[in-house]
Amino acid sequence: MALVLFVVPLLVLAAVFVLYGEEVRAQRLRAQLERSYEARGHVLMLFSALQEAQLGQRGFVLTSDRRFLRPYEQARGQIAGHFARLKRDLRDEPDQLRRVSRLEALSDRQLRFFAVTVDLVRTGRAGEATAAVRRGEGKTTMDAIRREVAEIRAAEERRLAARARAADDATRRTEIITAGLFLSLVALLFAAVSLVRRGLRERAALARKRDEIAARQRAVLENAFDGILTLNPSGSVETVNRAAERLFGISEVEARGRDVGNFLDLAPGGEGSFRDRLGLGGTEGEVREVAARRAGGETFPADVALGLMPLTGGDYVVVTVRDASERKRVEALKSEFVSTVSHELRTPLTSIAGSLGLLLAGVAGELPEKSRRLVEIAHKNCQRLVRLINDLLDVEKLAAGKMELKLAPLDLAELAAGAVEEIRGFADRQGVGLRLSADGPVPVTGDGDRLLQVLVNLLSNAAKFSPAGSVVDVEVATASGRAVARVRDRGAGIPDAFRDRIFERFAQADGADTRGHQGSGLGLAIAKEIVERHGGRLTFEPAPGGGTIFAVELPATPEADAIPEPGRPRLLLCEDDPDAAEVLRQVLHAQGFAVDVAPTLARARAAVEAGGYAALILDLVLPDGSGLEFLSDLRRDPALAGLPVIVATGVDAADAAERVRLLDLVDWIPKPVDPQRLRHAVDLAVAARCGEGCRILHVDDDPDVREVVAVALAGLGEVVEVSNLRDARRVLAGETIDLVVLDLDLPDGNGLELMPAATARGLPIPVIVFSAKDLPAGAELRGVRALTKSRSSLEALASLVRETLDTRGGSTP
Repeated sequence: MALVLFVVPLLVLAAVFVLYGEEVRAQRLRAQLERSYEARGHVLMLFSALQEAQLGQRGFVLTSDRRFLRPYEQARGQIAGHFARLKRDLRDEPDQLRRVSRLEALSDRQLRFFAVTVDLVRTGRAGEATAAVRRGEGKTTMDAIRREVAEIRAAEERRLAARARAADDATRRTEIITAGLFLSLVALLFAAVSLVRRGLRERAALARKRDEIAARQRAVLENAFDGILTLNPSGSVETVNRAAERLFGISEVEARGRDVGNFLDLAPGGEGSFRDRLGLGGTEGEVREVAARRAGGETFPADVALGLMPLTGGDYVVVTVRDASERKRVEALKSEFVSTVSHELRTPLTSIAGSLGLLLAGVAGELPEKSRRLVEIAHKNCQRLVRLINDLLDVEKLAAGKMELKLAPLDLAELAAGAVEEIRGFADRQGVGLRLSADGPVPVTGDGDRLLQVLVNLLSNAAKFSPAGSVVDVEVATASGRAVARVRDRGAGIPDAFRDRIFERFAQADGADTRGHQGSGLGLAIAKEIVERHGGRLTFEPAPGGGTIFAVELPATPEADAIPEPGRPRLLLCEDDPDAAEVLRQVLHAQGFAVDVAPTLARARAAVEAGGYAALILDLVLPDGSGLEFLSDLRRDPALAGLPVIVATGVDAADAAERVRLLDLVDWIPKPVDPQRLRHAVDLAVAARCGEGCRILHVDDDPDVREVVAVALAGLGEVVEVSNLRDARRVLAGETIDLVVLDLDLPDGNGLELMPAATARGLPIPVIVFSAKDLPAGAELRGVRALTKSRSSLEALASLVRETLDTRGGSTP
């Protein structure tokens, strides 16, 4: 039946099309006939006009009677118009147009002859004109004109005859086709009558099936666990299911027609359509967390899934709602559990690993061979447990999006060297050598601790899976604007079946060569996530000759000066003139300082707030503000007030002494800067060194941690140990302290509460946070360094303490 209903209109349309085509052809033929008749008429009138002109010309030549000139002039004036109309009528006939062109040329020649003879008579030379006429000069041209006119008329008659025959043939074909179409139409209509009853029966069956499907879908909707709402294009509720009624405490009748904003904070107010304010893109849908409200006014968090449903009446939106209160509670419990695990496991592990490490280092004397072997086994397995706990905590941070990166200028080659040194002991135990190659500094911007974690992970894997006696190669270079660190092992390679899963969490290859090297299966997944958060990528490929090459690619930092030089105090030079800045940088570099250049006050402010500078060298005239105002702000900030400042400027120094006193400057050096005076001023700014007279306050409630830290820091200064905030405040209030090593979890509060008290004569005391917890987000502790227990060794803590004391200067004034 559907086929019949489809074909019948097609046949009718075909018949209409055929008839319309015939009518169009008939109209075209009539138009062509009319143009042909007009063309033949214009040809005759053209020839007649030429004859009239000839008669007038001859009469005037023979009689010199000017009355003959009137028909002559009239005929000449008509000839051009006849030719124009003739060309218009024959514009679609190239052959005819060529004949017309020839006729026009003959006409022009004849008219020129007429004009010559007429001019001869007018000038009194009638005899010459008569002789020209009698010689038949015009007659030859006129005979050629007659022949051309005859050819044009004959060709036009032949063309019309052919078109008439074609039209007759087309008409006969049209009649046959039309008759066939109408016969087919009658047959189809007859067949349609026989199908009507069957079609009606099928329609009734389909209606029943449709009702069943609708009832099934409604049952699914009503029994869904999640609340489901449909919203019309204006954002009003069209339908809600039973789960939504229970969730919001309102019936469907009460909810229908109300704005969705009464229940869910989906779209902000303002101008624009509901879809635009909703911010919903395509039809794929989105999942969001929003605030929801029950009918009684109670609010609760909700996870909503939004889906676009384009209908004829506009874009409807399907909203699936789930109460997120329980999920939030579980997340809070999970976060609390992770925090507890972080503290309760990392703290004792720090004591255990630190004590074992100190024993192996010979702090308690030389160990007997058997005892040393047992301590080495305990230390190795303790480190393994530390890595497992750190990996689990890192995975949790990544899943919760809580891993923060502390970005700073770094040298990837230096990081690779540090990773090699950190893993060398493990590689020696595996019988594997390590070989590092780097073409000088490779500047990047990143979190040094996290990138070091990535490289250590790759190196430990390479050493673990390489056979004894082989070498692991580490290559660091810059290529195509990317900083690349490649780690190559000589192992058996990665099985083909495992390559697609190598970066998945808890993924481990299954094979005889790998069962003896099982780990947590988290290291590569964490490394990949860290690298990608730095804007880079972690890849691998088979190595020529066997083994695997892992490559860390990071965006390279173009400014080589951004790389801090190891072991050198760092200075910040705020100077907008690049030439002057380069000269001063070279002077200070030759003196043994690492120099960062900030061309604006905004860059300088960000740099000093990041910390780590031994002194600031400042110009006062800068493109984005006054250096004096910047200095005043610096001195009012307790965290930055103690930074030594040297002014190097072209500003008049008439009142320099007063300004130096008010702003507590090391020196005010006029431009052009005297290099000797600048070197002397910098020496004064960073000359104070701690040595053995430093006093370090260690605040930690775990006595074992305090003991191993005291042993690790021996030789750097006197370590004062306290277990709580109260005793720490007492020590800071009554004793001279040069540096504070601080835990965050203390019996009487958070270690950060000690920060306001960590000052001496109004200047901040350097603080190193050494805790099982990371610094909280948004703490904004400028100049505070942080290490995580169990992740950072006691050697790393001692190194950071030494660096901080050397960089920040000695005993507080």
